Amino acid sequence: MADLNLSTLPTDVKYVLLRTVLYDDTRAFFALVLTTRDYYTIYHQNRKYFRLMLKKETIRNFKALGVIASAMGN
Repeated sequence: MADLNLSTLPTDVKYVLLRTVLYDDTRAFFALVLTTRDYYTIYHQNRKYFRLMLKKETIRNFKALGVIASAMGN
């Protein structure tokens, strides 16, 4: 089994995990299972789409930074 790095988990998953551990909340445990399954399903079914959107967002951000840098005279 691969090592689990908590820093890579989404914030809502961390919150539900913390509630499950600290308060022994069975509802939180089921929410954790459902949330994790949803993230897994969404990511793996739409992996190509997410990569494309990330690429477009990155290009847009770099273009915005270029505009800001040129406006500042750099």
